Amino acid sequence: MTYIEFYDSEAVVNICSSLATAPDRVVILCGDKKPVLRRIPHYKRVLADRGHEVEFLCESVNKNSLQSIVGKLTALVSTYDDIHVDLTGGEDLLLVAIGIVSERFPEKKIQLHRFNVINNSFYDCDGNGEVAIKEAPRLTVEENIRIHGGDVVFCDVRSGTTPRWDMNGDFLRDIDSMWELCRRNPREWNTQLGVFAFAELLQTEENNSLTTVVSIDKLIEKLSAFKAKYVYLKRLIHDLESAGLLTCTNDGETITLTYKNRQIKSCLTKAGSALELKIYSIMRALEENGEPMYAVLNGVFVDWDGEDDENRGETENEIDILAVKGLVPVFISCKNGKVDAEELYKLKSVADRFGGAYARRILFTSTLDRESDFAISFRSRARSMGIEIIDNVTDMSDKDIADKLRNAWRK
Repeated sequence: MTYIEFYDSEAVVNICSSLATAPDRVVILCGDKKPVLRRIPHYKRVLADRGHEVEFLCESVNKNSLQSIVGKLTALVSTYDDIHVDLTGGEDLLLVAIGIVSERFPEKKIQLHRFNVINNSFYDCDGNGEVAIKEAPRLTVEENIRIHGGDVVFCDVRSGTTPRWDMNGDFLRDIDSMWELCRRNPREWNTQLGVFAFAELLQTEENNSLTTVVSIDKLIEKLSAFKAKYVYLKRLIHDLESAGLLTCTNDGETITLTYKNRQIKSCLTKAGSALELKIYSIMRALEENGEPMYAVLNGVFVDWDGEDDENRGETENEIDILAVKGLVPVFISCKNGKVDAEELYKLKSVADRFGGAYARRILFTSTLDRESDFAISFRSRARSMGIEIIDNVTDMSDKDIADKLRNAWRK
């Protein structure tokens, strides 16, 4: 089986058919070979990881010359059998040319189809009333990043890696507990967890213990150097203890923190984790037709060039939550504290690079005012960037959040 693809600048368009039913080869017709040849290794890697060794060929044509296109397609049709042509990325002259060639070679029974990325469906375009490809393709988060030339960093000598959470029932209950405490007063939550994070910085570089013991004076000194303040919020710490998340002793000279487990330690030394994990846990539980609605990861560290060499990670981003429904990627930023315009630019930049025209961009925030001049300007800028803002998330029920996430892939 041979697929003929008309090259499109959107990476997902060039591989959607191959993801649904892996062919023996894919021939990509294009004007300029350079961008195609850069992308082919990414496509081959994704398919190879699925167990499919697919041959990719790149053929250039003069896209302004009908004769040139017809000649190239004729040569391909004469060479290969069982040809399927994906019209999704085709420009007008290419579509005219394949129509001419199909009429000239009726015995070849060339299959023509088009794919709709948004509703994840193939459509028959050859008039026989039968859609040759019936399976709806799906991408994982990692595959979505890879077809765009990057890589998700899971394990690395650097600290910036994508977590692999054990989302067991006990941890899900702990996420709910942390979120309930966080949403009560996000500012207090952020300030206290900032102290916990700085306490951890005063430990040895490889502190694998669940217990952290620090001098209060040294902790105050460390915080002051970063223009942060030391707090010991008795009510919040008491509630964290009551929830079984940690134990804390303070004798006036030292603070001793003992976390429930390593996952909780990671959460309570990063203030934004409560909101991020709440959104993540709700999103991963959504279903459609009895199947997970999204492939989803949180805290996704992305290496932009995906090269496993000494220069790896020179350009790197963290995406709070990245989900994929079918082939539509959803990029989500979660801000439980102060938010500024830079957050919009970061979200748009990474979504453009690893999602293109089909990417959805959402910012969840708990602190954006409704009527302030800043909020009005911020919302206007977000709209111009194609970013949806969901504010006052601390006042939303789980169902409210789930309803927003269920439709996050729609424009």
